[in-house]
Amino acid sequence: MAFHLSEPLTIGNREFSSRLLIGTDNFSSKEWMKAVIFKEGDSLEIVKIVAGG
Repeated sequence: MAFHLSEPLTIGNREFSSRLLIGTDNFSSKEWMKAVIFKEGDSLEIVKIVAGG
């Protein structure tokens, strides 16, 4: 299933227009990851963090 980032994400009967899905391996520090999340946090409806090994 392909999607475009400007399209809403639908889960069940709920539609979400903003989301952040990230992996912890993409960040050099926890502080940097927190800064990114909180900077964008006011406009996000879903935040999913996948912890790396």
